[in-house]
This record gives sequence, C-alpha cells and structure tokens, in this order.
Amino acid sequence: MTDGRTAAAMLLEALPNDDWLEPDLAVPAERMYGVGRDVGALDALVREGRATSMVRHRCARCPVCRCHQCIIDERCARCESANLVTVSLYHHIPCAGIFPAPDGIEAVGECPKCHASLARDPQASEPVGETYRCIDCNAESPEPALQLLCLQCHKAHDLQDVQFHRLWQYRRVDGDG
Repeated sequence: MTDGRTAAAMLLEALPNDDWLEPDLAVPAERMYGVGRDVGALDALVREGRATSMVRHRCARCPVCRCHQCIIDERCARCESANLVTVSLYHHIPCAGIFPAPDGIEAVGECPKCHASLARDPQASEPVGETYRCIDCNAESPEPALQLLCLQCHKAHDLQDVQFHRLWQYRRVDGDG
C-alpha cells in the first residue's frame, strides 16, 4: 500500500460499526460486498475479533458458476413449457365435489358433480387450492415442475443439484478502526 496501510486495515476502515455491510444481491458474487471486498478477508477479520458477522440470507448457489443469483423456473410437468396459468379449485361442501373455476366461482354456475346451483348458496362452496394448466399442451398438474435458473450463466438446474448457502452481513467491532 502506498500509505503503509494493509489491505485488511483498509477493509476494516470501510466496515461500518453502527450498521451492517450487507451483500448486494444485484451484482455477481465476487462484488456483492463491494469492489475489492473479499469474503475471505471479511471472514478473517471476524476470526481476529475485529469484525462481527451475522447470517443475512439463505439462498441457492449455482452448481456450475457458483453464483448466488438463482430464480425459480416453473415448467409444465408434461411438455416442459413455461406457458402456465394457475386455475383456482373449489370445493362444493354439500356433495364434496372439487372443480376448477378458471374465471372465478361466479362464472361456474352449477356444481359439475351434483348440478346444484352455486349462486343459490354462495357459502356452500369454498376455495381449496389451485392447479396448473399448460397453455401449450393443455395438461394440468397440482404442482409445476420446478428448476432453478441461474441469472449469471443462464443454465437451469434440478433442485437436488443446487446447493443452498448462507450470505453474511458484516460490521466492525465497536472501538476498532
């Protein structure tokens, strides 16, 4: 260093002591605490007792590029299309019928199982969940097929292949710096 300070001393000076340095989830992992702020160096300050840390997030890590920026990608269980819509399911209490109501219960008219008018007794029906319908192949399933999509390398991964890890926040110990 030109002024005689070490990289650790400069990092320690950059840490707040009254607030937390949090990871910026909008940038790649190597810059999430700021340019030149390496997680290893921050952890070393914690081990030395000069800084403290606390878990801020638990999130997915891409198995290919190790990026922490992954999003859930829902797909059709049959054709793998992402063109899904959710359809509300209702329960007709008197006959125990379960039926879809894609345009709301008001649009159904009568129970598909017992043919009773749903408008006559609105309290006789209740929402019980939803199903997923694929616009492309018309398949329905109670749950979509889930993958995690990495925003850095653009690869999709099955959930069992993705690691979950903790992201920490850091601050200087009072009186240090």
